[in-house]
Amino acid sequence: KKQFVAFCVGVAALGVASVFSGWMYFDHKLNDQEQANQLIVSTNQNLDTQLKALDGLQERRNAIIERMKLIQGLQGQRPVTVRLVDELVRVTPPTMYLTKFSRIGDKFTIEGKAESPNTVAELLRNLEASPWYRNAFMNSFL
Repeated sequence: KKQFVAFCVGVAALGVASVFSGWMYFDHKLNDQEQANQLIVSTNQNLDTQLKALDGLQERRNAIIERMKLIQGLQGQRPVTVRLVDELVRVTPPTMYLTKFSRIGDKFTIEGKAESPNTVAELLRNLEASPWYRNAFMNSFL
């Protein structure tokens, strides 16, 4: 009977030791998993911060690209304006002088004085023949 009690106590002690070691093992695994989860959460927070910074950079990049396109457009139009004025000087008859030249969009307004209506007609023909001015017409004649 003593042997049986000793055996039962041994089995009970072994069971308690097994449960305790299992509990320690799973507690350790749980702590490891919680640390891994915390690392993932902190990494996600860092990545979110970096993404917000990248969004700001993307907006700045787009704004800079838009400014560059505007500047390139203006740079491309600069020679056009010079060419338009130069061409106007070339097509203006010598017996005519201009008092006003303005541009609104693709429309030009030219005002000036001429010796005769034939001079005005010559200007219109020259403008029509020019590659820079097309569809020339006279709005008023005073």
